[in-house]
Amino acid sequence: MVLRIPQPGCARTVAAGGWLAGHLPGVLGRSTGVVGPTPGAKSVSLDFLKSPPGQDPVVVEGHFNTSAARLFRTWTDPDELMQWFGPSPRGLVSARLDVEPGGIWECAFPAREGRTDKLTGEYVAVEQDSRLVFTWEHHRAHADGAVEKTPASLVTVTFTDTPRGARLHLLHERIEEEGGRLGVTDGWRGSFARIAALFEA
Repeated sequence: MVLRIPQPGCARTVAAGGWLAGHLPGVLGRSTGVVGPTPGAKSVSLDFLKSPPGQDPVVVEGHFNTSAARLFRTWTDPDELMQWFGPSPRGLVSARLDVEPGGIWECAFPAREGRTDKLTGEYVAVEQDSRLVFTWEHHRAHADGAVEKTPASLVTVTFTDTPRGARLHLLHERIEEEGGRLGVTDGWRGSFARIAALFEA
């Protein structure tokens, strides 16, 4: 599926899905090489993927050396989110998180090559220290005024205490194209690796 938001004289399209990746390269994902495996090096992010690459839904899970409540805060505090969300630590220029049902979240990336990208959506469910459900869209604005967006997908994140720390389980569904699913897979794997680094003993 393709959405188009044309401005006068500016008709562009963007394929559905992708975490600024797949069909929308340049900030996150496969085309940047940011979170892919490095030859000769062990990629800890590979351990987090629990679903076959490219299939719907994308399932990512990890166990972290912290509590569920502390882990929940890394997802709901803008300053903490900016430490791990994106192509690299502090890869965002801003993060807005209105963490309540119906609230808006928005993460903006630095401008590149005459375009600006942001990820945004709405919180569907918020259960303190245990569960977040939110929609997910990628918006891209071009210097000539054209704006593109992907159809909304859905992310469910659960936080569970265990005897050894906390388990983080993420399910990202309703991404219509395989390229988009591959893009968000790489993005989430890299982000889970950076979350793990925050809580290394």
